[in-house]
Amino acid sequence: MQPPDCRKAIADSEPSYRSFRHLPEQQRWQWYENAKRIRQGREAAGIVMTETYDQFIARLTRELEL
Repeated sequence: MQPPDCRKAIADSEPSYRSFRHLPEQQRWQWYENAKRIRQGREAAGIVMTETYDQFIARLTRELEL
């Protein structure tokens, strides 16, 4: 018997980073790296994101105006 699939999809769970647009560019790049680490941790924990990684990166750079 196979164990149940404990992964779960998270819909629209990614936070918006728009509120950091006002920060200096160096700090926005730090938030970019931080956001990638957060996502990597979620994926490592078995959480399936509904947004592909490429979509996530595109949104992140758009919201942070990078």
